[in-house]
Amino acid sequence: MSIDEKAMTRRSFLKGLLGSSLGLAGGSIGFTRAFAGEPITVGLQAELTGGLATYGYWHLKSARAAVKKINSEGGIAGRKLKLVFEDTGTDPMTGSRKMRRLILRKSADFIIGSQHSGVCLASLPVSLRFSVPYFPIGEATEITGSQGHKYVFRSNYSVEAHAQSGYRWVMDNLGTDWTIVYADYAMGQSALKEWRVR
Repeated sequence: MSIDEKAMTRRSFLKGLLGSSLGLAGGSIGFTRAFAGEPITVGLQAELTGGLATYGYWHLKSARAAVKKINSEGGIAGRKLKLVFEDTGTDPMTGSRKMRRLILRKSADFIIGSQHSGVCLASLPVSLRFSVPYFPIGEATEITGSQGHKYVFRSNYSVEAHAQSGYRWVMDNLGTDWTIVYADYAMGQSALKEWRVR
C-alpha cells in the first residue's frame, strides 16, 4: 500500500466518526427497545443556516450517507437507523431549543451535536436533563471538560489538544514574543485560555 493509499480522506474520517458515534450510542439505548426491533433514531444538530452553514450542509449530507450505508448492510444488531435533524441556525439558544425538539418530539435515542461550540455548551444541560447521549463536534475544551457530564462524549479533538500539539512548534519557530488573536465566542475563548496556560 502506498503512502497516498494510507492517507485518511475527509470522507473516510467522517464515515469513521459517525460509525464510532453510532456504535457507542447503540449500546446505551434502552433494553426494551433493543428487543422490540424498532429503528434506532439518530438525532443531528446541524448548522443549516447562519455562519457555519457550510459545515452543517456537509454534516447532514455525511450523516444521510452513513445511515444509508449502515441500513443497506443490515443496520446495527439488525435494527435500522432513522435520521432526524434540526437546524441550529448557528445560534446557542436556538440550538438548545432544537436539541429538546430532537429528544421530545422526534424521539432521538442519541444526538450527534453541533460544530458550533456555543451551541454545544448550551445543549449540554438538555442532554443531562433527559439522560440522552450527546456527541458534540464543537472544539471548546469545556464541552467535555469543566461543563461535561456522563452523557457527553467527545468525538473529535479539543482546543486543548490544538494548544498542546502546537505550542512547542510556536516556541521553536516563532519565539517567545507573540500575540494571540481570537474570535470572541466559545471556541475562541477556549483557545485564549488554553494558550495562556501553556
